[in-house]
Amino acid sequence: MQSLLETARLFRPLLAASRVLKKDGDRLEAVLFNERNGLGERTVAILAAIHPTDRPSEAKDKGRLVASFIDRWYVLQVLQDLPVQAPDVAELVHGTLVPVLRECRTTADVAAALGQLALRDGNSIPEASTLGFRGNNSHQIRYLLARATAYVEESCERPQDVLAYLDRTQFRIEHLWANHPRRTEKEIPDPVVFRSLRNQLGGLGLLAGRENSSINDMPLHEKAYLYARSNILLGIISPGYDRRNPLLRGFIKSHQLDKLLRSFGPKETMTSVIQTRQQLYLRLFELIWNPEQLGFLTPTPQDTPQPDQTPVPQPRATPARRKTARRRTDVAKMLDARILTAGTRIVLTHRSVDHWATINQDGGVVLNATGGTPYGRVDEAGAVVRGAKTCQGMKEWHIEDETGARLSLRTLRDQAVAAGLM
Repeated sequence: MQSLLETARLFRPLLAASRVLKKDGDRLEAVLFNERNGLGERTVAILAAIHPTDRPSEAKDKGRLVASFIDRWYVLQVLQDLPVQAPDVAELVHGTLVPVLRECRTTADVAAALGQLALRDGNSIPEASTLGFRGNNSHQIRYLLARATAYVEESCERPQDVLAYLDRTQFRIEHLWANHPRRTEKEIPDPVVFRSLRNQLGGLGLLAGRENSSINDMPLHEKAYLYARSNILLGIISPGYDRRNPLLRGFIKSHQLDKLLRSFGPKETMTSVIQTRQQLYLRLFELIWNPEQLGFLTPTPQDTPQPDQTPVPQPRATPARRKTARRRTDVAKMLDARILTAGTRIVLTHRSVDHWATINQDGGVVLNATGGTPYGRVDEAGAVVRGAKTCQGMKEWHIEDETGARLSLRTLRDQAVAAGLM
């Protein structure tokens, strides 16, 4: 009972940090971010790392490390357009983190174990070369934009309010390009490509609500000068923004961002601007969620324990099992049941035009017209093709056999269910 009371006492500051963003030097922001992102299972992982005999500062450090690891996991999942629902978080916490953290004793043990796990997870940030709005992921996109905006503001010693950035009533997601495909049809004649490009992270930013409402329909070269009175990530678009701004120029130089964090003239193409800013965001994410920056200890050859040293707790090997689709959509279930296979081509006809896509190994949908980061659901991919908010993807996407006959995914699924294959 005494051990339980001591653990509860040590956990109280971490519980408080999940409710209010504190700026007292404890650096427990990730605890609040976990809570805002619906990652409540983090509590179990944090408690697995804390011991009743820990000093209060040790318990806080362990909690910060665990919360930061879960925050990084969340971001990597989002960047790959993979699920971050309750079962996925539970699998991470109970299947991976708790067994490892229970074997750790010191803060250094926790940092080393999480460093090993981060190394095993790899870094998929550069792969998100086309990530943007994907149907119902506006919360996730806002989170990425808010963290990047706050990071740059703070790095340049400007006041920032990450909670305000996360609040959609105070800041809205700004599209650099208004939804007028005709303005760029010479450069981008395909409206599907225009919609996909416009919604990429590189084509977005955060802007105060009133500002967003007043300028959202203007061409970029006209509103760029108005961005100059906003945050740095939007203001930098305006020519001359970095003049007489030594802190910003120093930040750009120290992180080698001169080709990314820059202004754009009126003759620069939509494709060039968005691709440049997409790479800018991805580079900022690498800085924000760098494992060493988060406090994890990543192993090096000289870290190999000597015979008289106590080895650092290592993540347990995951039992071998047949790889299944990582999503829980109907398409993913059909992959798992071998009704569909990775690489299957599907087609949606809209206004007498065939639009093709490919199903990848995780059940994601990659549009042939745009490539890049997959859409998690056929509904989302179909909505982009149709230029609508919603789409009955299972009904509208079809497979085509060798004779040219087409069968909707919904019909294919229903047939498989009737045959007892799903």
